[in-house]
Amino acid sequence: MSATQILNTSPLAATSQTWSLTNSSGVSVVVLDASSNPPSPTQQLFDQTLSWLTTADLLNTIPPRTTKTIPLPAAQLDDNGLPIDLTLILADAQTLAPLKVVDLPALNPAPATELTEADLTASKQAQEFVKTITAFPSSSLVTDYLKALDDPDPTALPAFFAATTDFKQVSLELVVAFQTYFNRFPFYLTGYTTARSFYLYSSDGTTNRYAGSVVLQNQSTAPSSVPNAIEGLEAMYVTTNGADYIPLSYVDGQFVDDPNSASPDYCLRGLFMLRSDLTKLDTDTDIMPLVWGRVNGQTVFGYDVKQEKAKVKTSLENTQSLSAIDDDDPLDDPKNQPSGFSLDALIHPRTTQDKLILSGMVVGGVIVVGILGTAAYFLIKWLSRNSPMTPKQIQAKNQEIREQNRVRRQATLDKIGARVEIQLDTTSTLAEIKTRGNELLINDNKLKVNDMLKAQRTICDILNDLGTNVSLTEMYTTIDSLAEKVETLDVSELSEGTAMKSLMGDVNLNMAKVLAKYVSLKDNLQGANADMARTAESKLLKTNNEITNNEKTRKYLQEDTIPDIPELVEG
Repeated sequence: MSATQILNTSPLAATSQTWSLTNSSGVSVVVLDASSNPPSPTQQLFDQTLSWLTTADLLNTIPPRTTKTIPLPAAQLDDNGLPIDLTLILADAQTLAPLKVVDLPALNPAPATELTEADLTASKQAQEFVKTITAFPSSSLVTDYLKALDDPDPTALPAFFAATTDFKQVSLELVVAFQTYFNRFPFYLTGYTTARSFYLYSSDGTTNRYAGSVVLQNQSTAPSSVPNAIEGLEAMYVTTNGADYIPLSYVDGQFVDDPNSASPDYCLRGLFMLRSDLTKLDTDTDIMPLVWGRVNGQTVFGYDVKQEKAKVKTSLENTQSLSAIDDDDPLDDPKNQPSGFSLDALIHPRTTQDKLILSGMVVGGVIVVGILGTAAYFLIKWLSRNSPMTPKQIQAKNQEIREQNRVRRQATLDKIGARVEIQLDTTSTLAEIKTRGNELLINDNKLKVNDMLKAQRTICDILNDLGTNVSLTEMYTTIDSLAEKVETLDVSELSEGTAMKSLMGDVNLNMAKVLAKYVSLKDNLQGANADMARTAESKLLKTNNEITNNEKTRKYLQEDTIPDIPELVEG
């Protein structure tokens, strides 16, 4: 991957001032100088040129459980002639992921610093916090975080983190560090491993289509400079036929084919989501990465797992272990999909189209949350360098900083061509994400209920061919009645959980009757009819489980809560 010059590689002029760093942790670390002159509200921490500091004995890295002396750069003066304090990032020597942010006085003796295992825990928690607020942008966790950012009481934000269950050791500077780190380096999308592929899909509302893939290969080992790190990771877009590829650059949080273009043909951005939102399996409770953006005019999203066929249990007692796509369904076979592998068995094309639109809104919401965090971080540092100000002046400065960041991020987002306007009004932005997410799940459930009714009708039709002694009139009548009911129920009615519960009660009651009749007669079925009936049975059970999963997700949305997520194991 080509990279712009983002590191000052020439030796820095140093004063006689030195700094002692004790690395008490079990990982090797590097020290990055993230000081800027003049301090920029739109370029914080990793969003700027970084300088790599070496030790007095000329080491680039500080090994575990050692103490090193580091010569510090000469103090710089801002436009007002005031010395600029040093902002240093202690980063993982392998991935440059931030472990701790240290502020040192520019002129006074620098206090010794220790990196501990507790610091590593705080770093891990901060990374998980950023992933979580990205995956659940309309949750109460996000709204409470934003309230704390807006609170003039300096104890509000530490109190917010302390009150959480999983993020007690997180600080604002670590949150901003990871948000800017994700903008600078795409290692998080590889899971910090050597390679990962994202399979892209698009939809016109009628058909889900495979749109190629993005392949990431990380060749970097313990980089000796920031460019060395990013150049060690290669990214490419691979066409649908797998024969051609286009190199991609990672710029400002996005993969693009032309880093100098205001409207590149290929532009993709990383996001996070709960894996069960894709697979519809209760057991998939981890947060997974995905990419979203544009490929040659098509809006696409991509996952790091290809939608392969897998076995589906047909036992009525095993609805929780159903796979995403039927092995027996010929429509799921790639060779029967001339335009590429279809996800229709998992995600209805209309739902896919809605999800692509919603993903754009989520990107806008995530960027807003990042803007507000970055602005708050800069404001705190700015206030420490300026004369006391009135609350009104502070508010005006805060709005100015936020607007500067909005303009910059809007220009970045416009490259995707998503027609998403970044709004600093978080209340309306996040509420719209929540509303659209709820509507998407309801409409998806309506489509899935229809799929269940069609599968019931398929089984009835097959059984009906056995002869006139098979009584199916009541089941046919119920299927027709429920299909009509599904069409008449609108989103507002189905938003109430009781309405969907009542509908599914009727659908499942008829399903039980259809399957009971099928079990009693299936030994009489032969050949293609037997295969079709088994496939329909599998679809019934699988789709029922997917609807249940959607309703659980809607519950999280409505209650602004986040499901229990196990500790993420990288790679």
